[in-house]
Amino acid sequence: MASWQITLTTVYCESTRSEVTIIVNRDLTARCTGCEEAPPGEPGPRHTNRENLAGCEGPECRLVVEYREKLLGEERRQGSSWE
Repeated sequence: MASWQITLTTVYCESTRSEVTIIVNRDLTARCTGCEEAPPGEPGPRHTNRENLAGCEGPECRLVVEYREKLLGEERRQGSSWE
């Protein structure tokens, strides 16, 4: 199992033309703040530029996948596993 509970990184996203935070949980589920919807009761998406949100590739975009793979590689080199 991973040696951490949650980890994140902030990167520039070309699709949304803004900085986004990629969040990966211990179970390897991941999300990106660039495509998050607002919580109930809060109007609109969290993203401040609505037209840029249309360019978002969703949770399986290249940035999210690459970050998750980087974490997997680091854990394997340290001898950890997700089993």
